[in-house]
Amino acid sequence: MTKRVRLLTRCLAMLMVGCGLPAAVRNSTAQLTLVSRQSPDSLDMNGFLLDPRWVENDSAFPDVEARCRFRVGGNSAGARMLRIGRYGCSSQLDVLTINEAAHPVLLGIACASNDELGLVRGHVNWFPITVAGRLYWKSYEGGAVKDHDVTMWLVGPTGSPLTKGNSSPFGRHGPKAFELEFNFDETIGRLPARAPGYWSPSTPWRS
Repeated sequence: MTKRVRLLTRCLAMLMVGCGLPAAVRNSTAQLTLVSRQSPDSLDMNGFLLDPRWVENDSAFPDVEARCRFRVGGNSAGARMLRIGRYGCSSQLDVLTINEAAHPVLLGIACASNDELGLVRGHVNWFPITVAGRLYWKSYEGGAVKDHDVTMWLVGPTGSPLTKGNSSPFGRHGPKAFELEFNFDETIGRLPARAPGYWSPSTPWRS
């Protein structure tokens, strides 16, 4: 089974249909830079990189924290902004964004923590790509006190841009995979109740 997935948020302006990556990015030697497997760039119908790889395509999965040292810092408006401790880790740092949980608030006052101006409390995002591969079921968080998230594994082709933080659905010695998560109520739950097939809201996995 193949599935197009938005693995990373926000599209690079340069990733328009038929444009591909600038030569400066394509020829970069910074490991955490996403590049095409082919030249000219292999793109999908939307202009996203198709099955890209890290520019340093060796057998070792990169340790993002050790290479980039991502941190956050505030600005004059109180927003949390991404900071990079080691700028040589990627040539795409100017398009990276962060996605963090909303600040907990108690009695109208934002709760502070020791990572207020330090550690990232969420995800660091590159940009959308397309990966074709085999999809595996992981879990569904159903119930009144759960978040109703559906989680699946996507095992892409050899050399997919995975990191040390990615896991394997097959145990320690199996291939690493992308972990995909989406909300049931915002997606599958909107399908007609009698929709046929695996994604029907009435399929047993929902219970």
